[in-house]
Amino acid sequence: TVEYWARLLLSPGVLVIFVAHSVHNFVRYFLFAWMPFYYDEVLHVSADGRGALMITPELFATVLGFLVAKETRRLQQTGALTTLGVRRTFASLSFAGQGLALLAMSALSTPLAVTCCLTTIQIFSTMQGPGFHANYLDITTHNSGLVTGIGD
Repeated sequence: TVEYWARLLLSPGVLVIFVAHSVHNFVRYFLFAWMPFYYDEVLHVSADGRGALMITPELFATVLGFLVAKETRRLQQTGALTTLGVRRTFASLSFAGQGLALLAMSALSTPLAVTCCLTTIQIFSTMQGPGFHANYLDITTHNSGLVTGIGD
């Protein structure tokens, strides 16, 4: 019923996941939509140079994504962290790392330094996978598709 769905979607746990996902998406998509213009207009990087610099963060993040997944599995299997502990730890690390890298990037003015900060942001972004992204599946056993569809 509509009342059940409203209660589910407005529950504190679901709302926190929605907010975390919104913040994550804002940082990710705003930065990567804006960066080609920043490289061009502020840093004066050629089109070919922009392409090479823009792919670097994605490549590093892809590799680190596999390592993060392996590490979270190890932490859970050894009992070092519970599933909830993994969610909290990696979501916190992700937001803190991205925030610090954004702060550092605001003070930099060379293409290489900015790219290093973007790479750091993307690397920390991969930690959202075991963080709030996995919570979509944890939050409900019968309505995970609904929650994921609306939140994503």
